[in-house]
Amino acid sequence: MICQRSKSGGGLFHYGDWGPSIYQGKSMLAAHKGMNIDHAEFMVVLDDTLAALDKNGVGRREQEEVLFVMYGMRQDIVLV
Repeated sequence: MICQRSKSGGGLFHYGDWGPSIYQGKSMLAAHKGMNIDHAEFMVVLDDTLAALDKNGVGRREQEEVLFVMYGMRQDIVLV
């Protein structure tokens, strides 16, 4: 499951930053519907993502871009 999530996440980042890849996974709404993810849980994922990016030397500007893309999906993930 970890490898599968990693592949989906990687594709998602290409999709989110308008990269050359075409995201072929489920929509954010379809993937998260019924999971009852609340705002606090969503924020933990954002915090963990930013910590991992920081740990791996990703620049502040790039971290902000990732945060912008991820936060933009919030309405399709939180409490759907």
